[in-house]
Amino acid sequence: MPKISIGKRKIYKYHMIMRFSRSENISMKHASKKMDELRQKVEELELFQTIFDNAMDGILVLDIETKKFYLGNKKACKALGYTPEELTKLGIEDIHPKEELKHIEEVLERTAKGESTLARDLPVKRKDGSIFYADIYYIPVEMAGKIYMKSILRDVTERKEVERALEKEKERGQKYLDIVEVIIMALDINGNITLINNKGCEILGYKKEEIIGKNWFDTFLPEGVRDELKKVFKKLMKGDVDAVERYENPILTKSGEERVIEWRNSILRDEEGNIIGVLSSGLDITERKRMEEALKEALQNEKEFKLKTAHYFFNPIAIAKGYLELAMEEGGEKEKIKKAIIAINRVEKVVKNVTQRGEVVE
Repeated sequence: MPKISIGKRKIYKYHMIMRFSRSENISMKHASKKMDELRQKVEELELFQTIFDNAMDGILVLDIETKKFYLGNKKACKALGYTPEELTKLGIEDIHPKEELKHIEEVLERTAKGESTLARDLPVKRKDGSIFYADIYYIPVEMAGKIYMKSILRDVTERKEVERALEKEKERGQKYLDIVEVIIMALDINGNITLINNKGCEILGYKKEEIIGKNWFDTFLPEGVRDELKKVFKKLMKGDVDAVERYENPILTKSGEERVIEWRNSILRDEEGNIIGVLSSGLDITERKRMEEALKEALQNEKEFKLKTAHYFFNPIAIAKGYLELAMEEGGEKEKIKKAIIAINRVEKVVKNVTQRGEVVE
């Protein structure tokens, strides 16, 4: 090595050659491969952790034996209000109301047997005691030779609230339908009943569950009018509502009685304007029809009575008048005969008033 002078720096480069035995070379290659595999597994775990923590749904992993949570992702922790560390100290009894625990225990038993289960609208308890609703999908997973239960939670509280609001509106609408004194009924495009109110059930004589889903034409109409009314319905389903907006026809009740209903029809359409059925209101006019028929019959009877009365009165009166007039011409007691004719004329006038005007006057 050359001498190094003071105040100057010199750098020397050395090359070292090391030799390994064949077995040592193989060992180094094996170690390098193992390191690569380990690095790949670490990367896979990091990727899994990223996916796990950023999942749109909450994910919980439960130890089936201890019934304690093994881990949970960020979404689950946020929904429940716990930190990941707090979560591992909790069990199913801490996040569900008491009344649901029996159901959860049954789910655990099925999961332990390898079954997957979906529970809808399940109440879940937060750290602060408040409740939210979730659809939870329970899936058995195996880790290190042990079975765990993975729970995927999707918060459906908003949907549940909307459904409740819609249900309230539906109940309110049904109340309105049930207080009206007419049949309210909806049919789909095939003539099957999709809605009917209490009045409709009362008139038909069936319970609502016996009516919904039945074909209106085949079940509740007399055989003699079915074909005609099916043609009317086809017109409605083609959009020709003006021709049959109002319609009268008989219906068949459970007891076999026929009642006459006056219908008003309105076409139902979907959001795209396609015809999906018909909404009808029906007024029972059976009694009115009977009264109309009774009145018609009474008027006919009155007419016949008047004709018969006129015949029975006028015929003998005409004969009597004829004889009296003949007697006057032959020179009988004219004054008496004249008075008799006047009396007969009065009777004739009264009979005319009775038979023609219904009044007993001269």
